Amino acid sequence: MHHRAKLWMSGLALLLMAGVLALTTTGCGPAEDKVFVWCAAGMRPPIKELAEEFEETHGIPIELTYGGSELLLGQIELHKRGDVYIAGDADYIDMADERGFVSTRRTLCYFVPVILVQEGNPKGITGFDDLLQPRMKLGQGDPKAAAIGRLMPTILELNDVDPDAWRDNVEQMTPTVNELAIHVQLGNLDAAIVWDSIARQYEDYSDIIDISPDRNVTPIVEGAVLTFSNMPDEAQAFLDFLASDRGKEVLAKHGYTVEDPR
Repeated sequence: MHHRAKLWMSGLALLLMAGVLALTTTGCGPAEDKVFVWCAAGMRPPIKELAEEFEETHGIPIELTYGGSELLLGQIELHKRGDVYIAGDADYIDMADERGFVSTRRTLCYFVPVILVQEGNPKGITGFDDLLQPRMKLGQGDPKAAAIGRLMPTILELNDVDPDAWRDNVEQMTPTVNELAIHVQLGNLDAAIVWDSIARQYEDYSDIIDISPDRNVTPIVEGAVLTFSNMPDEAQAFLDFLASDRGKEVLAKHGYTVEDPR
């Protein structure tokens, strides 16, 4: 099979998987005999690995549900169930805390927005000025669902980008950052703003353009034990494990920024 055909097929499978992950937030809800974790989709690879390791070493089962940080917060408020909430921006943990949902919280890592472009950068994109050119197809996170979407107005302002001109070129607005990377990989988008850690997962099929640190935002990724947890001690043990040296080792292995880049 031709390389591009293989790439398209693998990307399609990943896109379908991302859609399924986004829909898991509307499932039946937490099980009573497991530590139930509402997890930001952008944190999926390391949290999945760490959950499996925690289950093996501690004998405590973990159930993970993925989605956009804001969608997950809505699910938490609706169900008022679950044990741990991992958000792609600590502001969402603040919101949960203000609503009385947070018992304890820990810093896990940091997200750095970057520009992800197609492999070989065929459009010659170097920065935001290039992204505003006519017929450029852009993607961004949905501000009503994903942490990175909520931060887009600030990123655009820091880079002196006219928000109306930006919106004119936005072709895809997705509930999770993972879907944006897949659309770039498939060639559906010329570029998208994604987390650095997500971009590194697609380096074989795309290129990364950094955003100048003085024109960027760096949200803190936090986890929290929820006040209505049915297994608070086990939930705290899992959160502490995620924030431990071992947790940071696995996060770094997956390309996540564990030291404050600011």
